[in-house]
Amino acid sequence: MDVHRKKESGLGELLLKNLVLFFEELAEIKRWDQSQLQLKATQVATLWKRLINIEAPRSSLEALAFLLFIVAYELKSLINEEETALLVTSVSNYKQGPKLFHSLGLKLKIPDYVIGLINNRHYIPAARLVSLFDLKDFSAQNLLMKAVIDLKRSALEKADNKDVGRLKAIVELAADYKLDIDISADLIAKLMFHKENPTPPELHCSVEAPSPSANGGSSGSRVGLQVPKRETKAFVNPSQMVGSNVRYSLYVNALVGTNLACTRSLSLSLNYQ
Repeated sequence: MDVHRKKESGLGELLLKNLVLFFEELAEIKRWDQSQLQLKATQVATLWKRLINIEAPRSSLEALAFLLFIVAYELKSLINEEETALLVTSVSNYKQGPKLFHSLGLKLKIPDYVIGLINNRHYIPAARLVSLFDLKDFSAQNLLMKAVIDLKRSALEKADNKDVGRLKAIVELAADYKLDIDISADLIAKLMFHKENPTPPELHCSVEAPSPSANGGSSGSRVGLQVPKRETKAFVNPSQMVGSNVRYSLYVNALVGTNLACTRSLSLSLNYQ
């Protein structure tokens, strides 16, 4: 497997399916006496880990193949507790999922494991497990809001690629399980544009004003965040939005490298401060 040839869109679906079958069998053999083979496997796994985007894998099938690979070559030490949780929760729907929980040393029952993640402030994987297994004793929405608070604190110091990955993971999780969360537009803009500019750029939005409904609510509202074109001028004044309690449908384009990817639609409260 030539990991160097991995494209931005991820490994091919057919190749991944074959890799899953191969690594699943490989994990059963476990006869690694050749030091050179183990060294090469470690090099491949280390490179693959950097490419897979652990915070929000582009493909759950690729995450499954990666986990089976490190189990087969006994390289579990290459990923820490949070990374293990992030990857395992993305493959729990596969038939190999429960076996991976055991192989990776996750012997605690899921609720106990969730409590451990919360105590260590690993709110995103905890929220994934709560949503996936529909655990009634926890609130995935509250956990994601705690993740947003931590993300805001981290981004205030210095936004980096890991923060962008966490934003993407939060957005995807909220969209997949229809969770209502609150993220400030300033935080999204800072993380989206941090690679291209040392200071936040002017933000351009297309807005349809809320139209009153029969019951006094609002409908049809939309805010689209976009990478601004140099020749255009901002036409939305955020100060006009202060105090608004209206819900908007926000389309978040999370930056991966220099490309826009992972467009998700979800219900958010926009905070214009």
